[in-house]
Amino acid sequence: MSYRYTKSARKAKATGGRPLMKWVIFLPVACVSVLIVVLVLDNFIMPAITRHRKEEVVPTVVGLSREAAQRRVKDLGFDFAVTGQEYSPDKPMGKVLFQSPEPGTVSKAGRTIKVIVSRGRATTEVPEVRGLALRQAQLILQEKGLAQGMILSSWDDSLPEGVVIETQPPAGTLMDLKSEVSLVVNRKSDTGTILVLDFVGKDLERGLKLVETLGLTIRHITYRVEDRFLPETIISQSLIPGIEVDDGTEIDFVVSVTE
Repeated sequence: MSYRYTKSARKAKATGGRPLMKWVIFLPVACVSVLIVVLVLDNFIMPAITRHRKEEVVPTVVGLSREAAQRRVKDLGFDFAVTGQEYSPDKPMGKVLFQSPEPGTVSKAGRTIKVIVSRGRATTEVPEVRGLALRQAQLILQEKGLAQGMILSSWDDSLPEGVVIETQPPAGTLMDLKSEVSLVVNRKSDTGTILVLDFVGKDLERGLKLVETLGLTIRHITYRVEDRFLPETIISQSLIPGIEVDDGTEIDFVVSVTE
């Protein structure tokens, strides 16, 4: 009997210590787990829920640069997206043209503010059409996105009759899309008068040859320092382009020089 009692007592003593050891291990692990859950809730889940429930007034971002607009909406808790680009005659490249939703409306934070930004002015160069038939020159203007202006007449002995002498403004000029370009066609005047061309932007040598061909007479050439033009470029003229004058009429030029 004494042997059995001693064995049972030992067994009870051994098994009675195990739950205590389990709690010693479990409690710290449980505490750490709870702490992690609290931190996740406090720093991630609850702020996200609170943010989506919060409402803000949509700010005005039209006219701002893309970067400034993005900063403004992000500071208020909104998302930001550029959904398109359009040409604008008066807004520089990268400026916001339109936004959705409209400024001043109340919206939940986290909503995406969509914007369309400017691609800048839509420009193109006036093409070189000298020596081409009128219809061909008209088609080239159309392909370049330019509109035909007036059809003017002048005479140049070096070209066949009926072809284009030049454009006004001159070839190479940068213009907005859909701007009008006039075509000067090689035709002799029935009245014996001369159509004054636009000499501005032409180099002096070319201008003097045209003056001689048209039957005009150079009276004065004045030189002026002008950094916007290459040297020896005609920057103004005394006769208004497009008017008709008598053969031999005098014309003055102002020509650019460098210091």
